[in-house]
Amino acid sequence: NSGPSRSRIAVAALILALPLGAQVSVSSVMPASPDAIWGDLSADGSKIVYVEKQFRLRFIDLKTQKTRDLCTFHQAWYPRFAPGDSAVYIVAQELGNSDDLFLISDLFRISIPDGEKKKVASNVSGFILSPDGKRMLVRNYQTTAVMIADSEGRQQHTLIEPGTSRFRS
Repeated sequence: NSGPSRSRIAVAALILALPLGAQVSVSSVMPASPDAIWGDLSADGSKIVYVEKQFRLRFIDLKTQKTRDLCTFHQAWYPRFAPGDSAVYIVAQELGNSDDLFLISDLFRISIPDGEKKKVASNVSGFILSPDGKRMLVRNYQTTAVMIADSEGRQQHTLIEPGTSRFRS
């Protein structure tokens, strides 16, 4: 069944009542998917993306009432829509990676139309996109440094060194 149930549509209406761009804990509002743990609502309120069972990135288009898988990982956290809602950024560990689950997580950009996956940063514990989507802050898991980069992960430089509170320019 690729379409949402009545309970999902009711849940979507509840989510649409939240402030646009709000971070959503999908597990608390998706009774049809009790294994959903991380999620996000698109800026226009018409799409939901969430991680199911800690590894499957799922997408719901509320306008067409279609649900589909976007990508599968070994582990995945914190999906966030890019401005324009045509892509999703997610911290994840790729399939086949036998290293420690919490040490080797990377930041990926997943295209919503075709599901194309691109790694944009390595050893990531968290990230924030700028409102226009052109830049991002990325925290390195191993060093705890905060880096600034463009949305493709290029032009990286350290903004905050580990153990300091001073900015670098």
